[in-house]
Amino acid sequence: MKGFFLCIVFICVWTGSHAQVVSTLQEAWFQDQADRFPITPDFTRDTFHLKEVEVVADRKLNGTGLRMFRADSVSLHSGLNVDLSELISRHTPVFIRSYGKGGLATAHFRGTAASHTGVIWNGMPLNSPMRGTTDLSQLPLFFVDNLLVLPGGSSLTVASGALGGIIFLENQPEWQVNAIKLSLERGSFNTMRTMAKVQWGRSKFQTVTRIFLEKSENNYPFFNNGVLPHRRDTLFNGDFGKKALLQELYFRTGNGLTFHARGWIQQNDRNFPPLMSYEGDARTEFQKDDQYRLNAGLKKFTGKLSYQYTAGWNHARMDYFHQSKTHQYILRDAQSREESWSNQFRIQYRLPRLVLTASADAAWVTVNSEEKVKMEGYEKRRGETGWMLQGQYQTSGRSGLYLIYRGEWYDGEFIPLIPSAGGEWKVLETFPLTMKMNVTRNYHKPGLNDLYWNPGGNPELLPEEGFTGEIMLSAAGKKETNFLNQEISLYFSDIRNWIMWQPAANGAWYWEATNIDLVRAYGAEYNFSSMLQSGNWKFVSSGNYAYTRAFRPHALSGPGSSGRSQLIYLPVHAANLHLAVSLKTWSLLGDLSFTGQRLTQMSDPQRPDGLTLPPFGLLNTSLQKHFSGKNLEWGIKWKVENLLNARYQQILWRPMPERNYSLTLTLAIKK
Repeated sequence: MKGFFLCIVFICVWTGSHAQVVSTLQEAWFQDQADRFPITPDFTRDTFHLKEVEVVADRKLNGTGLRMFRADSVSLHSGLNVDLSELISRHTPVFIRSYGKGGLATAHFRGTAASHTGVIWNGMPLNSPMRGTTDLSQLPLFFVDNLLVLPGGSSLTVASGALGGIIFLENQPEWQVNAIKLSLERGSFNTMRTMAKVQWGRSKFQTVTRIFLEKSENNYPFFNNGVLPHRRDTLFNGDFGKKALLQELYFRTGNGLTFHARGWIQQNDRNFPPLMSYEGDARTEFQKDDQYRLNAGLKKFTGKLSYQYTAGWNHARMDYFHQSKTHQYILRDAQSREESWSNQFRIQYRLPRLVLTASADAAWVTVNSEEKVKMEGYEKRRGETGWMLQGQYQTSGRSGLYLIYRGEWYDGEFIPLIPSAGGEWKVLETFPLTMKMNVTRNYHKPGLNDLYWNPGGNPELLPEEGFTGEIMLSAAGKKETNFLNQEISLYFSDIRNWIMWQPAANGAWYWEATNIDLVRAYGAEYNFSSMLQSGNWKFVSSGNYAYTRAFRPHALSGPGSSGRSQLIYLPVHAANLHLAVSLKTWSLLGDLSFTGQRLTQMSDPQRPDGLTLPPFGLLNTSLQKHFSGKNLEWGIKWKVENLLNARYQQILWRPMPERNYSLTLTLAIKK
């Protein structure tokens, strides 16, 4: 661990010696005044080698006081063959709780729960109205053009209810680009991926078709320390598959009007392997998920005024089956159907020093859940509406302020005050140091499972209420093609009425949803990125570190209590380091990650110290070669994951793969 931080310090000092004062990259927010988020070069257009990208922009008001993480060229180039959860885990301080390859993966911002993370696709929420969460492992990175992560109070610019933060996924057209792109991958454990993209268009029309296919036997060997005696073992019943199609259509007129329509169909099949410690009868356990998504809208620009409308439809089907093979006894046979409609209208008025934004939202969800063995389930509907007013004012050439006000209504409940305020200040004219700060009040409504799941749902649950404060310092420097960007953030949050599932108070066999008094979190995050170029050599590095403390301050203290114990599965320390070296058409990349110790259960009188998972580090490397001709480009990548063959668990008794390999071939034909 000590060596890890020394390496970061060395890189920062080495690259910083070439830096000079320039405008920060954060000031590129809203480069195109018509779009909600900044438009930077589409790094996914060329998936074969690292290209130099320079972002130049005047100071923009829309990023005043806000904190965000964007996927950069290195992460997108090296990550097109991974799912969204892996990219976020390696390139942001957000902690991903994963059950392994093909298993559930959820995002946890700054000590919050998975349900406190919002996932938005082109203005359309993807969170399950039943569970309130999104399985990031089921979202192919290949279907994403731009990725933006907004932690804490910054999330209110997009939506309310995300006490932790929001992950925003965006697709954008490339006008007058005609291309066919294909990627084929073969990896360990009989893993195969196929990705294809066909795009064609002219100045006013663009069509994009993307296909993603993945399957894996996922039968990797591991060392089993969950049984006695300890032994080498092989994971079985862990195979999975994904099939997905995304169709996009874009139209624009000469007077600034743009239309879009997108359709996303995906089928996911996965079996669930038994725990390492399981020694019972053989069993069959699997889950099938089908998603159907439609997204459409328009944007209009008229000088100082711009507006946009977005509509979305999301239909999800899930079938879960669990049976004992030996006795042919069905333990669970559950089905759920979710359908949601969402609408948003947004208007913005821009002056030289003032930006005013207003939006209105409406959504309608329907859920039908049924468990056939125990004859349990529920059917519920929910309507939601909301509105937002936002103002940003540039008080001087070095400072700016923002104010956001939101209100929402759902299930007859009115939430009238959801505010956020903040600002930023360039500390010195001659040094690229900027201070940002914001304070936010937010809330999160219970999911339908929390309210109505049978048994254990609690219709009397209160919405969770959160208060967050944050202060940030950022600096950026550049000299010719070399640059260094750094940012450090300190944050604090209180979440009252936290919803927690725990054993029933009446001693029954099931768990129930309850409100607990308070969960408090505080911590620090550090991020950097740098590049140094000398002749044909290019050195790119980036990294992050997160210190996170999250606990119940009002829990009883003393022996056998959970007072001030860290929330389960949440590491206090986590860090990532990424290095890339390229020479002409060759690139060598390395990813080093560290995850600290985690509790697997809160302390109790029977187990005063609780169970813990030890810290672990992972090293992934890849070597890439790019070839190009007049209209043809192709490349090859050899990747090794877990190079040091670490033995680790992210979830108790869920083994993770040891050293494994993959080979990827890519081809692009452009006109």
